[in-house]
Amino acid sequence: MPTFFKANSANKGALLGLSTNVKDGEGALFINLVKQSSYDSSRKIGEFKGDKITIKLSIFEVGNLFDVICNNRPFSTVHRNSYSDEKSMTQIYFQPFAPENKETGQKGAQKGFSLTVVRGDSKFFFGISYGEAQVLRSYFDYFLRQVFSNEQQNAKKFVKDRQEKSPKPKVVEKS
Repeated sequence: MPTFFKANSANKGALLGLSTNVKDGEGALFINLVKQSSYDSSRKIGEFKGDKITIKLSIFEVGNLFDVICNNRPFSTVHRNSYSDEKSMTQIYFQPFAPENKETGQKGAQKGFSLTVVRGDSKFFFGISYGEAQVLRSYFDYFLRQVFSNEQQNAKKFVKDRQEKSPKPKVVEKS
């Protein structure tokens, strides 16, 4: 399962980890984000024990993330745990990343992609380079193929079980 670490001396980095669960013809991709908690400047190593969040994506949402990488179209969605509690709402944005030029205030050249997840007062941001995006694209493809393969195996098993359990026709001989 791919894990990306982005530590920096400003202590604003993050860790992005992916995992999957494929069973019973359904699949889920989990994205774990952890904020950087400290930075050792002598070794240039960050530690990731800060705030964390895990989001569960359906195969359709994974398809949309795949589309962002392949076609450069932004995607956003909202997950709600409860319709009455705004703090339980999770907003997810995955889009091309083109930082603003600080001198002109205009958008600069695209540098890759960004994943932003907001839940309540917590905001997680993770920048993704073009190379990392290709790793993600391959992993999304791998995940979707696993789901479809598992779905096909379950369908074959279902048909076989039905055939074995169905009553056999009786043969009546004419006299």
